[in-house]
Amino acid sequence: VNGFWTCHSDVDVCIRVPRASTRNGQIKVLREICNELGRIDKYQVEARFGAQVPIVHWAPKRPGMVACDISVNNVLAVVNS
Repeated sequence: VNGFWTCHSDVDVCIRVPRASTRNGQIKVLREICNELGRIDKYQVEARFGAQVPIVHWAPKRPGMVACDISVNNVLAVVNS
């Protein structure tokens, strides 16, 4: 049971980027992702770089659609889920 059917569910995405081996490198890639995703009007983009694992939260402005948390090289989270 994963709870994906609830209204507060989201999708966790881990992007593997070999050149982003440090936290600063990961944040740099996430900034690039923020810039590109920010071009889509129907979604809001929130950078959460102060979190233990830096992420970009990408959520629809319209309720009832699925949000997404994007991290870089956070492979352990994939294994743990």
